[in-house]
Parts: sequence; C-alpha cells; structure tokens
Amino acid sequence: MARSRLFFRVSPSGRFDGIEIHAANGFLIDQFTRDGVNQLADEYGGSVDNRLRFMLEIVADLCNAIGSTKVGIRISPTNKVWGIRDTHPEITFGRAAEKLNEFNLAYLHVLEPKPDTPHFMATVGHLMPLIRQRYQGVLIANCGYTQQTGNEAIENQEADVVAYGSWFISNPDLVARFARNAPITEPNRETYYSAGAVGYTDYPVMCA
Repeated sequence: MARSRLFFRVSPSGRFDGIEIHAANGFLIDQFTRDGVNQLADEYGGSVDNRLRFMLEIVADLCNAIGSTKVGIRISPTNKVWGIRDTHPEITFGRAAEKLNEFNLAYLHVLEPKPDTPHFMATVGHLMPLIRQRYQGVLIANCGYTQQTGNEAIENQEADVVAYGSWFISNPDLVARFARNAPITEPNRETYYSAGAVGYTDYPVMCA
C-alpha cells in the first residue's frame, strides 16, 4: 500500500483518471472477504465486518492518498472462480455495499458470471438487485450484457453504467458497432491466455 500511495502522489495527474481496486475473482482481497477461504481467527476473520476490514482499509488508504472520487472498486459476489465461495454472499456483499457508501467512491463495479458458465453460483442467483438497493453511488454492472440488455439495464435503473469485457477482444471497434447496430463477432475462448496473436489481435474491424 505504501508503494501504491507513493506512485499516485508522484505520477503526473494527466497520466490517469483514477484507480480501480481489484477485490474480485478470487484474488487477495476477495480471499479475505469470503468465509470459504478466510479462516483467520483475528480481527480480519470470523464476522462479516471483520472479513471486510482488509478491503475497507485499502479503500480508505487510497481515498486518503488520492481522493475518493478517483477510486473505484470491483467485486464479484457470485463468482466461484478458483473454487472460492461464501456461505451467504448476499449478506457479505450486501454489507460491503453499505460500508462502501461511506467513501463517496467514483463507482462500485459488480461482476457476475453469466448463468451458463461454470463460475456462476446458481444457488444464489444474481445479487445486482440487492446491491442496487444497498449502494447509493454510481453502480457499474458487468454480466454478459448484449447491447439490448445493457440498454435495458440502464433504462430500468438496474445500473448506472454497463461494462463490456470479452466483446472488446473480438470487436476492437465495439463502440462503433453498437452505434451502427452492426453484427457482433463472438470471441474464441479457446485462444484466451495464449502467447500468440491469434484470438487477440487478428479480429477484423468493420468495413467503412
């Protein structure tokens, strides 16, 4: 954290707009948050508030260093990637949403896997509606949206912003395609995390 603070204090302000804290997808902060992984018996384990302590300390530290409006955070309440689980994610992440209200962050980014993927916690379902109720700031939704369902999510006030990920791999001109209602190229997941250009830089753009 000390290195992160130093970086943002000495870097030219024009080089970036802010930082997104990665508290999702089974990585370190997520491991502290979920009771399926966190077996600590100190102030960072046990109760929901204790398991959230590590995440909230990082949020507070960065907000103090660079200002809260330059800080966002990403969580993945129903993502069981790497086998990570929480007994009651609706309680854990509902509380997280409430506590994050205290910081006036730039946004809260919620990633939820699509129901047809093995990482989705089908027994829980989507928690976006709950988080929408609990969180008072800007909410970004990320859950395999199409252009239509993304627009509907905004229109229905389910989220303030919709994020797209893998479609940008296979559609380097995705924004232009959305603007023209042009066909979308589906990504080839078999080429993910490979070392070559195939599946990353060889997807074509639209013809002018």
